[in-house]
Amino acid sequence: MPQTITDPTKPQTIALLLLVLLLPGQACAITEITVHRADYDGCVLLVIDGLGGAYCYPELTPRALDNSTLRKADCANILAIAESGTRVIDVRAPVTSTGPGHSVIVTGRSDATPNTVSGETTIFDIAHESGYFCAGVMENGDFGAMCDELDITLHIRKNSIKNPGISINTSPHGHEDLSRNIRVLMEERSNITEYLGDKENVPRYVAYNLWAVDAADAVIENLCASNVPFLLIINLAAVDSAGHHLGASGYLGVVNGTDDAIPKLYQRCADHNLLFVVTADHGMGFATPGAAHGGHVSDKYSERPESQQIPLVFSGSGIGQGVIAAAGQEDIAPTILCQMGLPAISCDSSYDGRPLPVGRYADLRVTTGSDADVEVRGCGDHVRGTSDSEFVFKGLGVGCNYTIRVMRDGVVGEYEMFFDSACVVDYSALEEFSVTGDTPEPGEDEEDEEEEYQADSTDGTRGGSGTGAYTKILRIAIPIIIIKLIGIFLIIKIMRE
Repeated sequence: MPQTITDPTKPQTIALLLLVLLLPGQACAITEITVHRADYDGCVLLVIDGLGGAYCYPELTPRALDNSTLRKADCANILAIAESGTRVIDVRAPVTSTGPGHSVIVTGRSDATPNTVSGETTIFDIAHESGYFCAGVMENGDFGAMCDELDITLHIRKNSIKNPGISINTSPHGHEDLSRNIRVLMEERSNITEYLGDKENVPRYVAYNLWAVDAADAVIENLCASNVPFLLIINLAAVDSAGHHLGASGYLGVVNGTDDAIPKLYQRCADHNLLFVVTADHGMGFATPGAAHGGHVSDKYSERPESQQIPLVFSGSGIGQGVIAAAGQEDIAPTILCQMGLPAISCDSSYDGRPLPVGRYADLRVTTGSDADVEVRGCGDHVRGTSDSEFVFKGLGVGCNYTIRVMRDGVVGEYEMFFDSACVVDYSALEEFSVTGDTPEPGEDEEDEEEEYQADSTDGTRGGSGTGAYTKILRIAIPIIIIKLIGIFLIIKIMRE
């Protein structure tokens, strides 16, 4: 009778493969430790149509086409808001007209037009993907593509201060119940004629903007009560209209009246932990100090700094106090997304805007080459990450001194640094630290990050990255699934032999 000879290694091999399959999947990870974050509940983007930065900022002097000096406005409230946050001095609009100006602001592309808004990605697209509700109160800049980006828009149907007509546009991207509630509120706030009454000249123009401020304030209050994160864009059009129709003197009067209305919005944002951004689509030029009409589009005006320079102010709990020398209008969108903790729009080079360093916090990346423990002390923070080769300490205080300690195989390396912006500290070479700037390309969203640990102190808070979650899961899960399928295939093959 023939004997069956069995391979003694087969059961051991199968057992080993089963053990591998049963083990939890591991993937290369970066330990992310959240130290501080602003956690805004929403963002209010205020665009004051036609407000030239030269008429507000103390560093700038407006001049007429004849090179005579123009009077400045009293933008005391805008400057006071700027004192609580970050102000950018020389910000240029690539194209000095309303449609392109708004398009650049919401896309982060210096070549943007209304067609770009309809065909490419905007801050509203990114916000919608993250569950935000997007709304607008628009006296101008309300072209069709812009309204289509928003869940709901309260806007002026006819761009006429003499006889305005109110319209409400809905294009829901989600949160339909909230959209219906906001529509009811907007219908109640369609009372612009009560504001205008029989006013004329500067008082009428100021009242025109005051209506939009009050309507926007009511919308913000309602949205805050909904507990849905939101992005609200506001356009105040009367400053631009005054420049065209009331001349240099009337222009300044409307700027001053509009400045008086803005604190209501600022306070509402401060009370509800909202990011508040003040800017403009373009400025305004005048031929002489006594000119009855101004302009910003025609060749004689469009190349002038008075038409190109716009104010830009960021205010919020996560915004640092300071002044930035220069930026582009295209930098507004990526800065808003960065401060809101939302993904960048695109890594495409056509999106040439870059986030501005306006935050109170920045991220420190520490690489060690092999598994180590890393400890960061300074500015009242003491946080620690363990057993990894790369760590991201999110939300360290900018403008502080920090001590970084790396502990590996019984050896301790220590490095002291002044932390003024996001950077990478590398300790791959034993007993040698190096520091480089951490400037990922737009759209690079730390996709390799997976593990996040709570900081080992009362200052640290556990929190997810909040972006690219599905991509991260797939990047980790797919290799694990492939490995397990290969293991199953090998087990079946061995058993058949």
